[in-house]
Amino acid sequence: PGAKVPLLLKDASDATRARLDTHRGLIITLARLDSADVLDGDVPKGSVQDIIDEASIVLPLAGILDIAAEQARLEKEAARLEGEIAKHDKKLANKGFTDKAPADVVETERTRRADEAAMLAKIKVAMERLKAL
Repeated sequence: PGAKVPLLLKDASDATRARLDTHRGLIITLARLDSADVLDGDVPKGSVQDIIDEASIVLPLAGILDIAAEQARLEKEAARLEGEIAKHDKKLANKGFTDKAPADVVETERTRRADEAAMLAKIKVAMERLKAL
């Protein structure tokens, strides 16, 4: 969390490069970056990137992020959430619970299940992104 990464700007127009030059210090400070530079060559291996307008924003994470440890952490969290979702599903499938429990309690259970399912979906997306590094 405390590691600062460099930001690389690829395929940027002259105007975008000029804005980077003008606001470099502010960008580095606000984004807590190590540096902010233009990249004219290939994207370094182990980088993540996103496209904004004509330019690609590249963050080289190799050597900064322990990909295996992060993948293991995400897998553990995914397994925990899958277990919680299974508990919610079992409870919600129990006719005795849904018929006898107050409506707000049943709704709370459904909401928790939906929230955990949404979190699990986000974790799975993050896991796929890590595999691509």
